[in-house]
Amino acid sequence: MERIVAVFPSEVAPFSIQLVASLRDSFLRIISENLAKLNADIADYNDEDDVSDKIMAASGMIKTIDTVVMSVGSNPEIISQLEKEVLPLIVCVLENEIIGNTLIIRFIF
Repeated sequence: MERIVAVFPSEVAPFSIQLVASLRDSFLRIISENLAKLNADIADYNDEDDVSDKIMAASGMIKTIDTVVMSVGSNPEIISQLEKEVLPLIVCVLENEIIGNTLIIRFIF
């Protein structure tokens, strides 16, 4: 999806708010379902592959949101609406200290 947004930014722009809201909701769902596992030591659970797949998906969602924001960056109206859509995601990441999690860092970078 990130590639579609990057290649067709003007076509995606009218749908950017709905797209980002959907990606945000999916990201928050994945994180809330796996928060206990993310906060545990990696050695404490056996299903690292399952969590890793979900974290990789969540990472892809963040990258796509970033691509959407960058592609509509010159439109202040859309950016102000996107800011409202992305704020809960940012709050979730900061409150749960997700950015410092080893599993997430491994897939984001």
